[in-house]
Amino acid sequence: MSKLDQLVGNWRNQFGSQMNLEVDSKTGRVSGKYRTGVGRPESRSSWEGVWFDIVGFTNGELISFVVNYSASGALCAVTGRFISEA
Repeated sequence: MSKLDQLVGNWRNQFGSQMNLEVDSKTGRVSGKYRTGVGRPESRSSWEGVWFDIVGFTNGELISFVVNYSASGALCAVTGRFISEA
C-alpha cells in the first residue's frame, strides 16, 4: 500500500467544500469530484450542489491534480508532496 492511498476518500474543509478523491496505485492517476463551499455570492447559487471533475497524477510522494470548474470557465491546480506522520 502506498502512502498516497491514505488520501483516498471523502474530505471536507472548514469552509464546507468537499472532495471525493481516488488514486489508482497501479497507474498513479488521480480522479474524483469536488464541490466548493465558497465563491462569489452572486454566482454561488449556480454552483450549489454541483460536483466538478478532478484529474491528476501521483509520482512517489508527489501529487498533482486539477479541478475543472466548467460552470465558470476556471481551473484550479494543486501540487504537493504528501508526508505521512503515521
